[in-house]
Amino acid sequence: MTTHNVEDKSQKELVEIVKIQEEEFAKLQRENYAKDAKLSEMHRLIEKISRLLAEEVDKYGGQECEFRHEIDELQQELQAERQRVLVLANVVESAIECMFSGCDYNALDIQEACEEAGIIVLTKYDPSTHGDNDVDAEKGDPWYEYSMWFARLSNQLRQQAKDAA
Repeated sequence: MTTHNVEDKSQKELVEIVKIQEEEFAKLQRENYAKDAKLSEMHRLIEKISRLLAEEVDKYGGQECEFRHEIDELQQELQAERQRVLVLANVVESAIECMFSGCDYNALDIQEACEEAGIIVLTKYDPSTHGDNDVDAEKGDPWYEYSMWFARLSNQLRQQAKDAA
């Protein structure tokens, strides 16, 4: 083989390689254009979704704030109820601890524990409010009654038990 033939063959191979690379480059460019087009379309969709979301927030934003306020109030009520249940648990726990240690947990102990826990409150006896009594209390005498929260809780629990029956 002559040098001239080798050069012609090498040149043909180089031309062929260049042609293949040009085709691959053109293919990559087409793919890149397609990706750019998809990317542009995605950007348009994101802008449209953002615009629609902004409209929805404008439209329903006040309502969401109202719900947030209601949720906050309910969470506060729930926290208050948890505190009340904890108070009751503490009273019961102290009575049980007394019992376990051999103490005599009498009515006065129960009354003091309930008053300290806010389960009962001291007021003045009024027959028109409190009705008849078994201890011969007269109008204006010291009188214990359930605190508002305990009376409400007690009534709710009784009603739930009644409804469940």
